[in-house]
Amino acid sequence: MDHKLSITRVGWTLSLFAVIVHIVAIIRMATLTGQSRAFMEQLAGLGHPGFAMLSAGGVVILLVEAFVYGWVIAAVFVSIYNAFMKPGA
Repeated sequence: MDHKLSITRVGWTLSLFAVIVHIVAIIRMATLTGQSRAFMEQLAGLGHPGFAMLSAGGVVILLVEAFVYGWVIAAVFVSIYNAFMKPGA
């Protein structure tokens, strides 16, 4: 029985999930005010260098980084998973 994962399927799944989660976060950030908004700006800046709150360029950077991070995580996970699922391993 073949238990190998497809990097294409996992990559697209994780990347699209990350983009959807970030879109929801952007919508949430747009509705925040005061200290909550300042906190979310700082939090978003930690994981996404170059992100500017609710500017077109910042949102594009955020979504591109989320998409790329999804593929990176998929590549690492699928490689490790498939290595350990080799017959006789």
